[in-house]
Amino acid sequence: MPSIATLCSSLAAFGATVAGVKNSYDLNAIPDKVTPAQLPALCVVLPSQQVSPYQTLAEMGSAPKLTLRLEHWLLADLNVKEAKRTEPGRAALLDAYLAAAAAQQFLTVQSNPIKQAAMQFDLHITPVAWGDVVFDGVIFRYSLELYY
Repeated sequence: MPSIATLCSSLAAFGATVAGVKNSYDLNAIPDKVTPAQLPALCVVLPSQQVSPYQTLAEMGSAPKLTLRLEHWLLADLNVKEAKRTEPGRAALLDAYLAAAAAQQFLTVQSNPIKQAAMQFDLHITPVAWGDVVFDGVIFRYSLELYY
């Protein structure tokens, strides 16, 4: 089974391929503070709520299934009040992220012992608090189903 750290590193490496993103931070490299010079940035985050670790599925030959949730936070701008100025840039970053996702899957661990991995994500456009600063941001929420 791949470690959660490996999956997070794979997501951070994927983030580095998104056009227009200056920094993509893995779990072990997340800064305490993000400055305007570091933006736009992507940060891998483990949400506090996870589902139960293992299930088995009869249609997969009773293969164990692990469901894991990861979040990828896009921090885009410090000024969330000026939507007229920030919206075109955010739209371009969303297009770049989706284009990168279509070009490659971030999971680079598609080998034994994993038999199949299903990935879904949705996005939430929202102000994102990081430390004591609120950013114009997008949260990509991934749900990974790994079958062994």
